[in-house]
Amino acid sequence: MPHDRQEEWHREPRAQPPADVLRRLAPSPPLAPPSVDRLVLAVAALPVGVAASLFGGVTPGLVIFWAVVAVFAGVVTGSRPHRPDAVRLSITVGVLLVVPTVSPGLPEAWNVLTTSAGVFCGATLGSVLRARADARAVRELPPPTRPEDVPGRTVLRLETDRLRWEVVDPSRRMLEKAVRRLRDQQAHQVELRRGPAGMFLLRERATPYFALQADDAAEGQWHETLDTETEPVEGQPHPRLLGARELRRRSLAAAVHFAETGERTPELPWGPVRPR
Repeated sequence: MPHDRQEEWHREPRAQPPADVLRRLAPSPPLAPPSVDRLVLAVAALPVGVAASLFGGVTPGLVIFWAVVAVFAGVVTGSRPHRPDAVRLSITVGVLLVVPTVSPGLPEAWNVLTTSAGVFCGATLGSVLRARADARAVRELPPPTRPEDVPGRTVLRLETDRLRWEVVDPSRRMLEKAVRRLRDQQAHQVELRRGPAGMFLLRERATPYFALQADDAAEGQWHETLDTETEPVEGQPHPRLLGARELRRRSLAAAVHFAETGERTPELPWGPVRPR
């Protein structure tokens, strides 16, 4: 691209993202493909397992059937975009496939080697597909919207492990869905940004729901919504603690007010962030 065309391209304003639309972002960090050593080991394990099962006296048709099923199941589970799910499912599927091969008797027990090697080989190939999908998403999906690029608008981001989504100018219904994801443990982090101000909606065992907010997310002081009816006053009885439903309602109210104004809602008690 010529130099003058480069300058013209950089001067072009970015397209304004649509309002209240859930948009998938590239996973962060994108997964790297398995090492060459693991690929070689996984591919070599399958014929070794098949040969061992045949040597042990298992019927060739049964060996081939379980090898195909194990590899297919390993590829499906290993290619899931959520890495912990891929690991858990691969182990679960491997156990479920191994158990039936042991129960018929001694000769068929050798087929454990085929199914185990098949799941390992399939899960490794599935991780290759997952890494390629991550690399393709990084190339094709637009980067996250920077709050400074959309002044006067609120950016909502959801994160679950490596997977990320964002919404610009989220509606109340979209914010309710974000809080519901916290309730159902489908989101690990809910973040809102409006200019320099920032808010996090969080959930933990001690306090089911609470919000952190700062007028300047980079350098400002963070405050959190309290889990009591009113702000505690030294020398007076501690206010009554609130239940999960009321705390969830408060988190939603704080998020709605922040999305509209970028400020802390005066209806809720706020205090400095407590150590946890």
